[in-house]
Amino acid sequence: MPALCFARDPSHHGSMSNVFESQTPRFSADSPGALADLLRDAGRRVLLFGPPGVGKSTLITALAQDLPGSRVLGADPGTPLFGVPGAACLGHLADGGWQTDAVEALCSLDAGRFRLPLVAAVTRLAGEVPAGTTLLLDGPGVARGIAGAELLPALCQAAGIDRLLVLLREGQPPRLAAELAALPVEVITVAAATAAQRPGKAGRGRARTALWEAWLAGAQAQLLDLAGLAVLGTPPPRSVPEAWAGRQVALLASGRTVALGEALALTGQELQVRLPPGATGDALLVRDAGRDALGWLSTVRPFASEPVCYVPAMAPSGVSAPGPRLSTRVGNLDVELINGVFGDPLLHLRPRHLRRSLLFDLGEGARLSARLAHQVSDVFISHAHMDHLAGFLWLLRSRIALLPACRLYGPPGLAGHVAGLVRGFLWDRAAERAPRFEVAELHGDRQRC
Repeated sequence: MPALCFARDPSHHGSMSNVFESQTPRFSADSPGALADLLRDAGRRVLLFGPPGVGKSTLITALAQDLPGSRVLGADPGTPLFGVPGAACLGHLADGGWQTDAVEALCSLDAGRFRLPLVAAVTRLAGEVPAGTTLLLDGPGVARGIAGAELLPALCQAAGIDRLLVLLREGQPPRLAAELAALPVEVITVAAATAAQRPGKAGRGRARTALWEAWLAGAQAQLLDLAGLAVLGTPPPRSVPEAWAGRQVALLASGRTVALGEALALTGQELQVRLPPGATGDALLVRDAGRDALGWLSTVRPFASEPVCYVPAMAPSGVSAPGPRLSTRVGNLDVELINGVFGDPLLHLRPRHLRRSLLFDLGEGARLSARLAHQVSDVFISHAHMDHLAGFLWLLRSRIALLPACRLYGPPGLAGHVAGLVRGFLWDRAAERAPRFEVAELHGDRQRC
């Protein structure tokens, strides 16, 4: 059975997927010695690619043992083989264990979301590998979708990859076959080890946290003055100090990582952190890695001053909306996009426990009841195109009753548009039940009624 190897050849590009599916790899992760013999050429730069659970880290450890002097670049911040989670790490095997030579902080475990910072980190670390030294790049398990399609060629370019090992399970075609076919590198398929499997979520969390605790050993609590640092990444608001506790942080100097640590508490502009003694820098990096409720290092839930949850539609109707009809709850507000994401703009906000509704824009209103129209106190119009104002006729008809005036706010000229719609009808029978509206036009920073 021949090895499946490809160099750059345009004739393969249209049929790579079929070739992958029709041939069986000669190399196997169960016998890494043959692969190591293939990689003994000085200065090889090799990327291991595949989905989670195919044994990339185990294979790269075996290859590093068979290739003395080689360097390993760990680019999986969520499930690192060695070093520190939340970072890209460069290291080597020595005395039966891993030695970390350099790190570049990401402060995130999510290689797919923060793929651009990951590629930049790999570029910097790969540049530190001496010429003539074999480099083994342990790629993240992002092997599908847009993130995978972007990461694969970017990592190859960042590390100067000339050989790519694709780990496959028996009977399964490779992920991202088109992207693999387009790479100007030699591609070699490798059968995944029979015992390879992805650890469970709890197992990954424990292993990751153990690495993090080992990295923090010897760190000391110290105060950082945030007023004197550039705070980078996606930090939580400083007005919510509790959101900072447990976050992974990194001190940077001239864009390079000086030290990784953990935020303990924020008081005003002073951040208490665990950092190696004497670490200094000009910037602080904060993203979404931090402690969870169990004390494990994990991805912190996105910060929101008020959580958003999805709720059933507030105003059900027999008229279907063109596209998803979104209903959410933010704090004490129920929010609904009445006509769906593709219909006329009509956003309904209802404060909970109050018999009052607010409307933003007035697209077609057949999906709302007259009873709801009676509770509308204020309407905000962005502009007077038909899809933003045609629903005024529904509101006009629904408010023929003994109701307080409804206030409308909008751009200059709104009063004339509303008056024109109102004048289109006879009101001789409405008497005191005629609808009432107060129109305010916003002229710059002034309101005209």
